[in-house]
Amino acid sequence: MLEQKTTSKFPTDNLFTMLVKARRNLGVFQHHDGITGTSKDHVVNDYGSKLETAIKSAQNVMEHSAAYLLYQNDYSADNDS
Repeated sequence: MLEQKTTSKFPTDNLFTMLVKARRNLGVFQHHDGITGTSKDHVVNDYGSKLETAIKSAQNVMEHSAAYLLYQNDYSADNDS
């Protein structure tokens, strides 16, 4: 039987929180006003900002996940790119 690690250097809680926020921002962006183009300019700018934040968060999660999978023994969450 495989032993389960008791500690992990992978920042699960932080990355999960980032994903939840990214999903919420994407949901706001997909609101009908954002899709149909009936929003005011400042709202469109806010949607764009939220979408950019969501994309960057998702990219960060993917980078950490790939680094952890590829370099488990040498992985450090402190090595942000």
